[in-house]
Amino acid sequence: MEFSEKTFSSQANYHLTGVIPVAGQSLDFKLPYPDCMLPIAPNYTLIEAAVVECAYAGCDTISIVCNDDIAPIV
Repeated sequence: MEFSEKTFSSQANYHLTGVIPVAGQSLDFKLPYPDCMLPIAPNYTLIEAAVVECAYAGCDTISIVCNDDIAPIV
C-alpha cells in the first residue's frame, strides 16, 4: 500500500484528546472534598482549570480519570 504526503498531512482525521488523571494522586490535604476540587480562585477549582486548559488547547474530547468514590462529586 502506498501513502502520499497528502495522506499524512490531512487534517480530516485529526482528533486531539485531553486526559486529566485524578485517580491515584498522593496528595492528602485532609479536606472533606477531593484534592482536585481545591479552589485556586473564587468559584474556580483545579479540575475546572484543567478542563478549560484542554478546551483552550483545542481538544475534541476531554476525559477525566477518577475513582468511583469521587466520580459523583467531580
